[in-house]
Amino acid sequence: MKCPECQFEIPDDSKFCKECGCYLNCIPIIEKTQPLMESERKHATVLFSDLSGYTALTEKLDPEEVKEIMGLIFSEIGQLAKSYDGTVERFFGDEVLLLFGVPSLSFQR
Repeated sequence: MKCPECQFEIPDDSKFCKECGCYLNCIPIIEKTQPLMESERKHATVLFSDLSGYTALTEKLDPEEVKEIMGLIFSEIGQLAKSYDGTVERFFGDEVLLLFGVPSLSFQR
């Protein structure tokens, strides 16, 4: 496998490029001769959002309280996305990435 940043040849099980340090697990690698699905051009919506005041919240509350609050918020976001035929692509920290108008794909990461 080659690093997408510097094209250095690296082992398939590497998480970082040994030449430039690029994080590799963020890039889905699919080695199949046939496409996962037939190609089709579609309009899609990508929604990225983060929680306003999250840093101040984490400074004032206990980590378990923050985790509980964020769990409730993320659960509600997931239900709302599903009600509009969207999918949650990823949660990270206080951020969420939602996709609308695209099929849900599961890559090995």
